[in-house]
Parts: sequence; structure tokens; C-alpha cells
Amino acid sequence: NTAIRFPAADTITAETAGSERLRIAANGNIGINSTNPSYLLDIASGSASMRLNSTSTSTLVITSGAANNARIEFGDLANNDTGYIYYDNSDDSMQFATNGSTERLRITSGGDLQVAAGGDLEMASNGRIFVGDGGNATNPMFANVSDTNTGITFPAADTMMFTTGGTEKLSIDSNGSFLFNNGALVENVEVVSGKLSDNTNID
Repeated sequence: NTAIRFPAADTITAETAGSERLRIAANGNIGINSTNPSYLLDIASGSASMRLNSTSTSTLVITSGAANNARIEFGDLANNDTGYIYYDNSDDSMQFATNGSTERLRITSGGDLQVAAGGDLEMASNGRIFVGDGGNATNPMFANVSDTNTGITFPAADTMMFTTGGTEKLSIDSNGSFLFNNGALVENVEVVSGKLSDNTNID
């Protein structure tokens, strides 16, 4: 019950314990537990798995043409590419897709993280976003993609700046003082009934 057979023209199979384990089809496709391999290597099982095992570095290399993409597809028996991860060699971007191969996320060659239009960035209730000090009035750290010189930046420790049109409009320092772009300094801000109280100092 263990044999190598030639069940059809240009076809080789290997059997163990009376069951076919390996098939090389006439077109060169290789099937492991697959009697009709659809790919160059087709692994079929109720719980298919594959492992790269090494005492040193293990590497899985996927390459394609310079103008093409190398991809990993995810899906089910009815649709094998419902989702995918692929690297586009034409522009050196990494793209992620879900739910019908619709791109949801992209990492550009420059390292920008782009969420597809209409997508949301969600975090756990205790999640936080950290950014370093930096940015300026013309290049704020938080801005609209179509209006990059209007937004919020952190020019120094414990300081927040609001800018519009590439010009600083308002800064809040570590003391909680408000500095407007006309030079006015508002300190000890206290609002009572919708108005600044007498304890607020304006220079």
C-alpha cells in the first residue's frame, strides 16, 4: 500500500498507507494531498499548514517583475483573494486589502501610512497616539492632506501651536497662557458664564 504510480499520461503520484500523498500533474503543478493541483504547489488538507524551521534565520522570499507585484492572498474555497497583502515593485509601496480585495491601507516608499478614503483609524479606549516634538507653522504635525499648512504642531516641550495658512495664530505654553499672533498674551484664563473673568490677564 505504499507506491509510486503513473495513473495517467505524464502524471506521477506517491502513495503511503494506501492513500495518495503527492502528485505531479502533466502541466508541472505539484499537489500535496491534492489530486487536481491548480497551482505550481497546491497543498490541500482539513488543516493545511507549512513551517520553515531553522536554528538560525528563516526567510520566505517572494519576488516578481520590476513593474509587477509580489502578493499573499487570503480567502475561502469560493474566492481565494478576498483579501491580500502585496508589494508593488512599480512604486515600492506595500498595500493591504480586505472584503473583496478593496485596498484599505498603504505604506508608501517614503514611509507614509495612508488609510483609504472613508476608512477610520480606531484605537482601544485606553489607546494613545504619540508624536515627537517638532513641526512649525508652515508644516504642522497634524494637518489635512489637502491643506497641509493648517493644523496643530508641538514646537517645544509642553507647548502647543495652532496654525492656519502657514502662519501661527495661537500658542499655549506650559503655564496655560495663550499667545496670539498679534502679540497679545492672555494669562490665568478663567471663563465664567461664557465670559473671561476679572482674574484673566491680557497684555
